[in-house]
Amino acid sequence: ESYDLLTTILRKEWGFKGIVMSDWFGGKDAVGQMKVGNDLLMPGTDAQKKMISDAIANGSLDIKVLDENAERMVDYILATPSYKKYSFLIKADYKLTNRLSVTFSSNYTGSDMVTFPIGYRGPAYALSTIFSPVYDINGPWKDGQGNTTFYSKNNFKTTPVWIIHEEPETGNLNRLIGNTGLDYKISKHLDISYKLGIDYFSDKRKRVRPIGSPFIADGDIYDIYINSRNINSDLILSGKNNLFGNNITINWLIGNNIIDEHYDRSFIYGEHLNLRNFNDISNAKTVTVTNSVKNRRIIGVFGQLDVDYKKYLFLEFSARNDWSSTLPKKNNSYLYPSASAGFIFSEFIKQPWFNLGKIRASIARIGNDAPVYSTSNTYYLSGIVAGQSAFSVSNVSNNPNIKPEISTSVEMGMDLSFLDELLNLNLTYYKRTTKDQIAMASLPGSTGYSSYILNAGKIENKGLEITLGLSNILRKQKNWKWDVNINFTKNRNRVLSIPSGLNELIIGQSAWFGANVLVKPGYAYGSISGTYYERDKENNMLLGDDGFPIKSADQKIMGDPNPDWSMNFSNTIGYKNWSLDFLFDTKQGGVLLNESRLAMWSFGTDIDVEQLGTKRVFEGIVKSTGAVNTKEVTLTEDYFRSKRSFIDEAGIEDASWVRLRNVSLSYQFNLQKFKKSFIRRIVLTASGRNLWISTKYSGTDPESASVLGPGNVQVIDMFGVPGTRSYSFTLKMNF
Repeated sequence: ESYDLLTTILRKEWGFKGIVMSDWFGGKDAVGQMKVGNDLLMPGTDAQKKMISDAIANGSLDIKVLDENAERMVDYILATPSYKKYSFLIKADYKLTNRLSVTFSSNYTGSDMVTFPIGYRGPAYALSTIFSPVYDINGPWKDGQGNTTFYSKNNFKTTPVWIIHEEPETGNLNRLIGNTGLDYKISKHLDISYKLGIDYFSDKRKRVRPIGSPFIADGDIYDIYINSRNINSDLILSGKNNLFGNNITINWLIGNNIIDEHYDRSFIYGEHLNLRNFNDISNAKTVTVTNSVKNRRIIGVFGQLDVDYKKYLFLEFSARNDWSSTLPKKNNSYLYPSASAGFIFSEFIKQPWFNLGKIRASIARIGNDAPVYSTSNTYYLSGIVAGQSAFSVSNVSNNPNIKPEISTSVEMGMDLSFLDELLNLNLTYYKRTTKDQIAMASLPGSTGYSSYILNAGKIENKGLEITLGLSNILRKQKNWKWDVNINFTKNRNRVLSIPSGLNELIIGQSAWFGANVLVKPGYAYGSISGTYYERDKENNMLLGDDGFPIKSADQKIMGDPNPDWSMNFSNTIGYKNWSLDFLFDTKQGGVLLNESRLAMWSFGTDIDVEQLGTKRVFEGIVKSTGAVNTKEVTLTEDYFRSKRSFIDEAGIEDASWVRLRNVSLSYQFNLQKFKKSFIRRIVLTASGRNLWISTKYSGTDPESASVLGPGNVQVIDMFGVPGTRSYSFTLKMNF
């Protein structure tokens, strides 16, 4: 088994574009270590130990132990966060009889961490220089009485050093994943199996904002307790039959699946602390407790039939029906069948240069249920009034008629292989239509709600995937090996329809001014709508009599956040015991709304503000006269603060990028001289991640930016934090 005996992780931050930043904490790279113990503990009587030892010796019991007592410590870019991880994994397979076997696995992970809040009071936000010019953060973060100092005179923002030293959040996470299974061979062609799995974790967090904290002079404290338990049960009856002289092979199965999830979260909040440095909830004068419990259960039955005719014609049919507790009773059952076929036509083309030719097609339906408790409106504890608990209606309007989300996909493709598998090509065309997609839409405040859940309509995705592989290109060169893989994907996303009576759905809104994330027929899901520069029919910018561009009074869709296409390019080059691997990724097309830069223009922290006081003639047409603009204007503070920073179009940017995702260099030691050694394999690897990026985007890395958007759709970048570049050195041994 493999044990990582040494892992050192070095992290180095990416920089911002257009902002001069120093290393606030001395520029010291963070270093982490991994320590692994490998003792196998076998408590019990001598007889029990002998039984286990004999079972291992005769092959009826197989025990694997990985990272039995692993500790991982990582230091970060910021000064004081910490992370310690402990893990234990044991696996066992035991043959009770020739027909009956049992499997067992248990994986425990524990971690202790010190982290910082995100959002407005987070240190990364405070350090983003979004607001007024940054003052000296190397000065004292608290005064002689232990109260906070401020470093922003105009916005009264606390120094991030105070947050780091005085307001960290501590956490302890324990997680246990256990699985057990029974397999019984009823007959030569019939098997039955049962597997039961549990995923349990507990999460405890504490944060104290001490007396003297900014905006909370009396201080406060909270404790969070989270317990989660997920159970998965599978009962499967399967069989295999050969017909007509083994010309036809049939594999089939039927089964039952039960998923049961329980989540319990308690939030204990205390205000107005009595004493300094007494970090217990009992130190608070006022304590409020809120509790959130979520339960979800899915019961499913399924079946599958595979038919293989002479190893060149394949048919597969499957179906599953689920009943979900998160849907109303009248809509809680949904069926999703599938069918696929494959034909290996190369069996009829006997050419030495042609190794494989296969065509395939499939159609499938996939169902999804709704979020927990989406069918009825509920109350929540909104505060304490005169010593009594006050409850309010939730600001989310739920839907008693919500239906399951159903996706239907059609796929066709071809797999080709040539020249002794030197050249491999896979082509796939797909079309996926999602009906009744479940989404959260915004509501005006006059309704009493901020959003509501609904089936948003019908959405279509279709596209092409191409994979080209070159295997062992240097096969004629002794000691050399070179593999190349290229994967290309192009996807087109469109909203086909939404509920009748609606022109569009707002599923997200900007934090800066007024841009919206929309679901609108004819456009991509998650398209950006915002204010823009007025233009004439020839797309000339319209200018006011003052010589500046005119901001629109309405909004329009300004871009599709989805890339036009994406591609990755991987290489593995080997020479004797050396191996070099690297992966390039690219996404081309798609836009982001860079609201960080809009805010920075307004507060005077963007590099463009260096143009303050310069003169310029904007190209365009004067709206009132229709004449070409010739008026020279001065770029004043008002231009950056209002005429530019509050026009969404000014923040729309191309989100394309090319990056070197991974590079690793490995060396495998030759152990032929140590044949009698218990060590079977030693590999030393040096690797790096996110080493290089090329992008026109002026914010942080568009992939790691903090974004607002539906699902995986990246739409609006607000207060993005730079990603990290990492290096690791690993020694791996097999015994």
